[in-house]
Formats: sequence, structure tokens, C-alpha cells
Amino acid sequence: MPRPSKSGVSNEELLFEINSSKTGGEISPRLVELLMLLVTNMMKKMAYTNPMDRDDCYQGAMLKLLRKWHLFNETKSNNPFAFYSQIAKMAIAEEFNNLQEQKVRYKILPISRVAEDGKEHESI
Repeated sequence: MPRPSKSGVSNEELLFEINSSKTGGEISPRLVELLMLLVTNMMKKMAYTNPMDRDDCYQGAMLKLLRKWHLFNETKSNNPFAFYSQIAKMAIAEEFNNLQEQKVRYKILPISRVAEDGKEHESI
């Protein structure tokens, strides 16, 4: 039985699922579960002021992983956990930076401070 890491995902199980998915030509449901577990546990270490930001970062990481799951080359490395963790970490950072950029570009105002003419006013 493969020994799971702190994230609950083991290299051996990931490698087995990658090989079986590549053989079958499409990603297996178990590999999707493992990638979801990896991202979920990775997200526990990060703090977000807005829960929607957390969801967006999670979805961005999953989207990137599902697009790149087949790129792991088992002849170059036997550590798929590090490969997928790095992809997820970079996707989370990319999504977070995009969110922060949008917040600066489109300053989000409370409804009580936006007048009918669309300009910002002092709240009463």
C-alpha cells in the first residue's frame, strides 16, 4: 500500500493513475480525485479575505491541472507529486494576481456609496 504524503496523495498512486490514464487515452476519475485532494490541501495553507477569491484560485488551479495532466514524463522523473504541486502553486498565484489586478482596476465599492449617476459619494 503506498504511503500517502501529508497532502493525502502518494507518488506511487499518482504514477499508477497517470500511467493508466495515458494508456486509456483520457483522465481517470481517480486521478481527478487525487488532483482535487492535492489542490484542496494546498489551499488550506493560504488565507483569503474573500471566500470567492479562494474558489476562483481553486478553480484556476484545477483547470490548469486538468489541461496539463498528460504532460508528466515518467522517463524524466518519478515524482509526479512535485510536478503537479508546482503547476497548482503557479496557477493559484497567477489567478490570485489576476484577481488583485481586477480589484485595483475596477475598484469595488459598497452599494451604499454608489449614487444613481454612477459616481462615488460619501456614505451617510
